[in-house]
Amino acid sequence: MREPLQTASDPPVPANDFSAIRKRAAEGRITWAGPLLLLSARSMLLVATQALVAFILLERGQTTPWRAAGDWWGVYGNVADIGCLLLLRSFTRSEGIGFRDLLGPVRMRRGHDLWLGFGCYLLIFPVFFSSTWLAKSFFFHADPAVAVGYLSRVHSLPLWATIYGVCLWWIV
Repeated sequence: MREPLQTASDPPVPANDFSAIRKRAAEGRITWAGPLLLLSARSMLLVATQALVAFILLERGQTTPWRAAGDWWGVYGNVADIGCLLLLRSFTRSEGIGFRDLLGPVRMRRGHDLWLGFGCYLLIFPVFFSSTWLAKSFFFHADPAVAVGYLSRVHSLPLWATIYGVCLWWIV
């Protein structure tokens, strides 16, 4: 016979603790469907929302709707992100936990976590930037000067979409 995971005198086990996860899995509250769907959901939602924007632009007479829809990524990217958050919320509720339980207890250690995160960002950002540049050069034979052309060219978005993309997209 198995011992209980927790007794009345024990402190509560965090929901993201391995023993708590194993218990929820044994009870059938965790399935493979949630994690597998969430792994691919953002990509699927990004393609679907870009296709929707491209269709709207096609209906409005745009000659290159898929390319023009790419300019709107700062707006429709949030739709995909919000869709992923809603899916995550749905799966965590079915497990009987919430968003906060995924992180566990958060202890601010006089700003050390903030500086650690900033340091990791500074270390990782050059890796992502250079790998993107190499991938564009390798797969698309792009001139290095043109490889970042999308970010530097002028986009013809309405003012509200530009402000939204610059100010709010990063927060969401």
